[in-house]
Amino acid sequence: MRINLIIKRQWFDEIRAGRKKKEYRNATDRLANQICTKDKDGKFDGFKPITEILLLTGYNKNRPTMLVECTGIEIEPDPDYPEFDVFVFKVGKILKFENC
Repeated sequence: MRINLIIKRQWFDEIRAGRKKKEYRNATDRLANQICTKDKDGKFDGFKPITEILLLTGYNKNRPTMLVECTGIEIEPDPDYPEFDVFVFKVGKILKFENC
C-alpha cells in the first residue's frame, strides 16, 4: 500500500542524499484514518501495511517526486512539543524519482 506525503524541498533533498531516514508527521485524525487500523470499537489497533511513500514537493503539476520504501511506522512524542504525538515514517531505499 502506498501513501502520498507533501514535503518541503529541503527535506526532500536530505532524503534523496541519504541523510534523512525518518519523516515526521503530526498525529492528526485525517492521517490516522489513512494509515491506522481500528478494532470493532473504533480504537487504534495497528497500522495498515504501508510499503511505499510517494514524497511530493509542493502542489505544482511538474513538481519533483520521489517514491521511497517505507520500512515501518511508529508513534513518538513530538521532539519540540512532548505533550503531542507524531507519526514517524521510516524511510528505506529510494525506488524512483522524477522531475528532480
